[in-house]
Amino acid sequence: MKLWGSVQPKVSRIMLFILTIFIVMPHPSMFATQPIKPISPNPEVSPIEIDQSMSFSDIAEHWANADIVNAFDKKIIKGYPDGTFRPDEFVTRSEFAVMLMDAYNFGGVSMVSSLTLLPFKDKSKIEPWAVQSISKAVRLGIINGYPDGTFRPQDNITHAEMMELIILMVSLVKDKLAPTGYADDETIPAWARGAAALSGKLGLLGGIVDNKFAPNASSTRAQAVAAIVRALDIYMLQFTR
Repeated sequence: MKLWGSVQPKVSRIMLFILTIFIVMPHPSMFATQPIKPISPNPEVSPIEIDQSMSFSDIAEHWANADIVNAFDKKIIKGYPDGTFRPDEFVTRSEFAVMLMDAYNFGGVSMVSSLTLLPFKDKSKIEPWAVQSISKAVRLGIINGYPDGTFRPQDNITHAEMMELIILMVSLVKDKLAPTGYADDETIPAWARGAAALSGKLGLLGGIVDNKFAPNASSTRAQAVAAIVRALDIYMLQFTR
């Protein structure tokens, strides 16, 4: 009995120590964090900040190389997180609106601070990252949407649509009766002829085949950037004379 009596306090202290570990020490799962869902890369939404001395990895031999570098230097565009620009991918109407307003802000053309409520029937489909740019463009009278009241943000922007918006941005005077100079002149719709004529005269639309404007063809990222910076440079030239 004396032997058991001498061991019991020690056993009790050991049991108390073990219980303390299980009760007090937190389980490793308490430190676990919820997995973060990956975000799909969008060049205008989640761009990577690229050092000014760096160049995109996929434009070295591209016809729009100089235009893309020019746009990047003006902070009109940013690339994808993998360091590419993907110049030959098509550009949506939302993406183009963001590019256009970034160029507009760079040029300092009557900066607009207030926003306009979007009037489009499909405004719920407009991506959050494009709402501000599209709203500014609407307020400026650059973007009006389609006759049915839609904007169609995910549709690719066509050559005709793109050029019309760019000419509106830089406030160049259009002449709808002027020859466009393009081989497919007769296919260009009446509403786009003035912008197409200026595009032909000033060499705004690059990357075309057989000198065809191809009004309904989808615009690539390279074509969009090239047309924007070329028009912007022409606009800003008037202030340096």
